[in-house]
Amino acid sequence: MTKPGFRPRHITVFLAVLTTLLGLTFAGLPTAQAASPSCTVSNMFQGTTPSYDKLWLSCTATLAGTKSYVAEVSENQTMSPIVSSATTNNTLPTGTAILNLIEGRAYYWRVTAFSAINGTGSVLGSTSVGGPTKTHVFTPDPVKGLQFNPSSATSVTASWNSPVPSATTIALRLYNSPLKSAVDSPGKVVTIQGVPFCPPKGSESLPGSVNVASTQIPGITSANRLFFGNAVSYRCDGPGVVLNSPAPTFVAGGIPFPTPTTPVEFTANVMSFNTMLQKAADADPNQPGSWSTRLPILASQAQGADIIGAQELQFVPKQVGSVLDAMDLANAIGLTVAQKGTLTAPVPCYTGQDGYGTSEPILYNANKYTLQNCGGDIMDAANDQDVSWAVFKDIKSGQPFLVLNAHLVYGDAYASVRAKAAQALVTLIDQYRADPSIGKDLPIIMTGDFNSYEAETPTDGSISPATIVEQGAGLIGADWTAAQRTNITYPSMIDWRNPSSLPQFGQRIDHILLDQNSVANTFETVVPATVSTNTMGSDHAPIKATITVHSYASLPSGPVEPPKPACDIFPDVPSSYTFYSSICWLVQNKITSGMADGTYAPTRVVNRGSMAAFLYRLAGSPKWTPPTESPFVDVTPSDQFYSAITWLASTGITKGTMINGKLYYEPGNAVNRGSMAAFMYRLSGSPKWSPPATSPFVDLNQTNQFYSSITWMAANKITYGSVVNGQTVYQPGNPVNRGSMAAFLKRLADTKFQCTNYPKGVGC
Repeated sequence: MTKPGFRPRHITVFLAVLTTLLGLTFAGLPTAQAASPSCTVSNMFQGTTPSYDKLWLSCTATLAGTKSYVAEVSENQTMSPIVSSATTNNTLPTGTAILNLIEGRAYYWRVTAFSAINGTGSVLGSTSVGGPTKTHVFTPDPVKGLQFNPSSATSVTASWNSPVPSATTIALRLYNSPLKSAVDSPGKVVTIQGVPFCPPKGSESLPGSVNVASTQIPGITSANRLFFGNAVSYRCDGPGVVLNSPAPTFVAGGIPFPTPTTPVEFTANVMSFNTMLQKAADADPNQPGSWSTRLPILASQAQGADIIGAQELQFVPKQVGSVLDAMDLANAIGLTVAQKGTLTAPVPCYTGQDGYGTSEPILYNANKYTLQNCGGDIMDAANDQDVSWAVFKDIKSGQPFLVLNAHLVYGDAYASVRAKAAQALVTLIDQYRADPSIGKDLPIIMTGDFNSYEAETPTDGSISPATIVEQGAGLIGADWTAAQRTNITYPSMIDWRNPSSLPQFGQRIDHILLDQNSVANTFETVVPATVSTNTMGSDHAPIKATITVHSYASLPSGPVEPPKPACDIFPDVPSSYTFYSSICWLVQNKITSGMADGTYAPTRVVNRGSMAAFLYRLAGSPKWTPPTESPFVDVTPSDQFYSAITWLASTGITKGTMINGKLYYEPGNAVNRGSMAAFMYRLSGSPKWSPPATSPFVDLNQTNQFYSSITWMAANKITYGSVVNGQTVYQPGNPVNRGSMAAFLKRLADTKFQCTNYPKGVGC
């Protein structure tokens, strides 16, 4: 999200205006006289015909005594260096082409009058510096209303309702997979109209157009249960130069093929909507943008939706008290919030990390669907990234389906964190698909604010979260498959800006993803005509899609089979266990292999010997030669964790315990939550930290020897404490069990604090 403010283009305009007002000159030229030439530069010839690698000069006033005019072009407002010029003798340079420019570049220009031919003699006057003006890039209109339909058992007919410019090649491509990775190796490509054509140099005539009604695409096999298609426009980027778009745009949806004889299908109007977190000030109806003001606006924007995956819409807002935001919005729209309680005693499907209920509730139309089950999971505790889920049954068809709703962390600095959360989400989806009580063999619809767009290239080189989820879980964006798409280029993060000033193309951070059971018929970014606190309920615009869900008796295997999570080897760690994903992460990163009997023993306490091994492996198992003589009287070289314990001592992460003048490590003793905090703080390099004057936990005060380490963990969301009798406690003297320890280690790894001293550590 880019906050409104004073942008570089504002500076450019300001300098241009200032230059004009002050009569500044460049390159030694005098100030323009009162009778200076009055000229403009455009990228269109006579205002209509696009021009390639040139700009057109048009002047409407002469300067007495002029024998020649020189038009100069530069990429800098200082007009240095001059990249192109045009000289016209004895005539006003109307219709003069300034050649040899680069397509898509912005140029500044100036016209100077001379007393002699060929730009010689004395300077009679000069225009102010104008611009910037961009050279034109011709892009053909997209193919509209593209439709695919089976025409036989092995062929498909494509049709559309718009003219296709002859300067464009349209290629129809079919994929038997909804994954965008298949774009690079399409199963079938058919060129429908002509060959790529761009006007030659010197020719500015507009290309003609031709209507093409339909064409048959052969070569389809009946093995395809569902396929997706798109039209690719090849555009002109200059005379004789043809370039493909960076990525083909899907303009038609996938359809079941061959058509099922007894299909089960239903439609749903699905919306993803970040409604903007309610804050304490929102409770005051006199405040601009208060909840009471925003609520009816949000409701009007969400009208007609059957399913809404909402973000920043709390079930029981901690900041406001007992107000049920999700219930408020659902009641205003006529929908129901997926929850485990009753209308009079609501209980969230997923309590979230702070016990107040997830900020990613799912709203649904109870007249069309019944709620079967619901829940949620943590993707990344340190950065408060969650996913909620709900299983519904379509009342009319009887078909159950799974809806997921996720929210990833915001900020350019968190690209890699989002990518890791997306990978965790893929693992969770795989678990849901394997769990008969959740989503086994069910169609999946996913909504979410990923705080990243599909074209994002994270600075660390990882791929974008949307791509990770799509490729890892076999999903595809509804915007890629919808035949009818409205405001497709607009970002969903409006940020209170007018639509006319919004950035275009590929920067929509909200998503609706579908599996191969579902096809989007329409997709829309719901952008208002004007933007203000009176016309928008949130800094996001909702996105919505009309979806047809198909179901088959037996679905084919997806194109990507995520590996079975290694933690499934533990019989005592079911997927429903609170710390299942953290234990899975622990195994996948070889921090633990479990107990000797093949279990993980999540409720067993962690002793100080095991703690040393956990921390040593989290640090990346640094190269270390244990000493021949132990620094502790109760640890010998033959002990199981001798190497890890002595490494811990050498780094200062442990100091041991002095008893009767002798130093002990006590490897068999349980690690309490206070000591654990100190271990993790020291492993992180003991970062500079000023403990708060007020403790975040009722059972922890500043006299506790581990107060600084514990509050540091809380501030960095490595710990959230526990809620006991309505109060948040830390319980520093209690032992840490192996389940909680997995969560603590993963959250620490996600912060990357360990990477400062151990760049090869897990997660670095």
